[in-house]
Amino acid sequence: SAFRGLLDRLGLTSDVLRYYETPECCFNDYIPQRKDRMVLLILENKDIWFNIRRRMYEDGAFEILGTRVDGAVYGAGNRVSEAGALSEYTRFMGTEAVKYLYWGDIDRAGFQIFLSLSKNNPEIDIRLFVPAYAEMLRLSENCEIPDSDDHRERMGNYEDIYALFSDEDQNQLIKLIENNKRLPQEIINYESLLKMMR
Repeated sequence: SAFRGLLDRLGLTSDVLRYYETPECCFNDYIPQRKDRMVLLILENKDIWFNIRRRMYEDGAFEILGTRVDGAVYGAGNRVSEAGALSEYTRFMGTEAVKYLYWGDIDRAGFQIFLSLSKNNPEIDIRLFVPAYAEMLRLSENCEIPDSDDHRERMGNYEDIYALFSDEDQNQLIKLIENNKRLPQEIINYESLLKMMR
């Protein structure tokens, strides 16, 4: 800001120098039409972000499991949960109101990203995209779920997350988390998205 003040005093404005501001944290996103009010879906992993982006771009499909979204943001794992990162990204867009839905892996790390994201950006309206997690659970019913590579001894408090789900889904989630399993987002493949999105 001191340097910018010096430039202003010298008459070297952004118009003269032809520069523009960028946020510290830039996320890959696909938002074909910027609106004053938007719902954006944040995805933990790149593969599913790319597939959802592909469905939006190629097929004009912006409704996922009955929820209309305006675009998809690749959160790059933990990066999106850094203090103030999402707030800065939102301000940079300059829209009147953005609501976010978060969708990641079902494991301790994925739930921790959501909790940290909410804690580190308290002024942002962000919610867990529950229908997508429920669909992941449904698709995993007859699958062998791998162990997580997260070796933290302590689990976070996920009670508020569990409370968002039906009793049956809660039981399944609790079992996966307590046994330190990892149900990756990629269980929703491109073929699944053809059915889930319109």
